[in-house]
Amino acid sequence: MNISESKGFTIIELLIALALSAFIIMGVYSIFTGVLKTKEGLDVVNDDMRVIQSLQRIVARDMRMMSSGTVAELPADLEEEQIIFALISGNSLRFNKSMSVDIIYTLENETFYRIERKQEMNYMMKLPLLLNVTELLIENFDGREYTDVLNNNYFLFRFSFLYNNKPVEFLTGRLMDVK
Repeated sequence: MNISESKGFTIIELLIALALSAFIIMGVYSIFTGVLKTKEGLDVVNDDMRVIQSLQRIVARDMRMMSSGTVAELPADLEEEQIIFALISGNSLRFNKSMSVDIIYTLENETFYRIERKQEMNYMMKLPLLLNVTELLIENFDGREYTDVLNNNYFLFRFSFLYNNKPVEFLTGRLMDVK
């Protein structure tokens, strides 16, 4: 049998096929790792959004159930520089029911806290709402602009802060007084 008449592949053909296969495998691997990195990034964003939405639900309920004329009444037994916002709300997380409690929002060591107190029952619950928070600012809307001078005559509040060094802002409000 003559070598030139054989039915097999030559070494050159095998090397070309191997090189093409390697390029295809590298392309598929590159796409796969890109998809995995995108999924991991989206998981982090989704987790952050879930945490922020939970915070927003708690704050929004506190604001909706806030008693009239109770914004910025600061408790005397806490250091004033720790207090960001204080109010009386009908939203007790501790007792899981509607009852009048003092709510104080503070920012300590980059943690946003919600302190719930009921003086008559001699209890206090300090709940960390969000970690890695800096530059927390709570403002209210006076009809023309947002101001950090909190006033109990206004119903719309803006919470803005940095969470994991990313800006976050949400609006919430309380029910208008019925007369």
